[in-house]
Amino acid sequence: MKPATRDAIINEFERVFMLAGASDFDDAMTKTGKVVDWFQQHYHPMRSKKHFAELLDSFPEPSWLRVRFILGTLQYAPHLVRFGLKRFTEMVEEDLPAIPTGRPGLDAFSKEQVIAHIGKKHMAGYTLDQAKKSAAREFEVSESTIQRAWDDRGNRGAVDFRSVLRFLEEDAKDQSDVLDAMDKVER
Repeated sequence: MKPATRDAIINEFERVFMLAGASDFDDAMTKTGKVVDWFQQHYHPMRSKKHFAELLDSFPEPSWLRVRFILGTLQYAPHLVRFGLKRFTEMVEEDLPAIPTGRPGLDAFSKEQVIAHIGKKHMAGYTLDQAKKSAAREFEVSESTIQRAWDDRGNRGAVDFRSVLRFLEEDAKDQSDVLDAMDKVER
């Protein structure tokens, strides 16, 4: 990986971590490491039913009230998770930037095709307005969508939020397909 690409990725990670409350990249990694260490330390004794039983046997007998609350907590665990996620969502909505909204736009690949189409038509002698109308017909979108893509042609390397979501969905599907294929090979 080129140093410029590497540095851009690191800077973007740091920006996201700072939005989440870290002071910098190193602070975020330290906090993340502590969470992972805590999880590993507390999960390890529960890796099997037998090990979990041994762990519980090592504790003193709790009071009847504490037993009631422990069993109640386990009974309502799905509700508590939902409650926690709801509270987390409320916190995120207050502290993190909103999801970009607005008119549905073209994804990055379609923008490239639109710009190329307009350029070819214009080079072939069409007026710019005719080339844009041709692109609107060709790509079956409004002329204002074509105009926004044309106006944004200087940001050709940038991707929008919808393109990122599409990339993540396709990548997740590709990963799932790879895992399915690996699973079939192992059988």
